[in-house]
Amino acid sequence: MKLTCPACGAVASAEAWINDASCRQFMDELTRLPGPVQVRALPYIALFRKSKRGLSWPRALRIIKTLSELVHEGTVQWDGGELRPAPPHLWAEAMDRTIDRSPKALENHNYLRKIAWEMAERLAAKAEREREQQKMNRAYIEGEPEKVSQVLREFLKEKK
Repeated sequence: MKLTCPACGAVASAEAWINDASCRQFMDELTRLPGPVQVRALPYIALFRKSKRGLSWPRALRIIKTLSELVHEGTVQWDGGELRPAPPHLWAEAMDRTIDRSPKALENHNYLRKIAWEMAERLAAKAEREREQQKMNRAYIEGEPEKVSQVLREFLKEKK
C-alpha cells in the first residue's frame, strides 16, 4: 500500500515510513509539540517544499526540530530587537498567518519568527495597558486616598 503525505507530498509504503529512522524521529518530535502548534505543524512544514518535490524525512526532521526549539523557548526575538514572551498559542497564531500568506519554498523559520515577534509586541502592549488599568482600579478600591486624589487631580487637569 502506497501512502502520500498531504503536507509534503512524499510517497512511500506504510512499511517504508515505519522503518525509516528519520520518519520515526520526526513523528516523535511532532508529538512533543504543544497541541495548538502540533495541529498546524504539517501544513506549516509543507511551506518548505521546493516546487513539486516532496520533503525528505531528514530535512523534515531538521525543520521540526528547529521549530520545536523555537516554541519550547517560550520567547521570540527578531532582528536584534528585544526578547519577548511567546507562549504556544502565539506561535500557533503566527503559523496560521504564515500558512495563510503561503510563502513558497521557505529556507528557515525567519518569516514565522518575524510574525510571532510582531504579535508578541502587540500582546505585550495589551498586557501593559491592562496592568496600568489594574493599578488605577486597585488604588480606588483599596481606598488609598493619596493615589485616588492624584488620579483625580490628573484627570481634572486633562479636562480643563
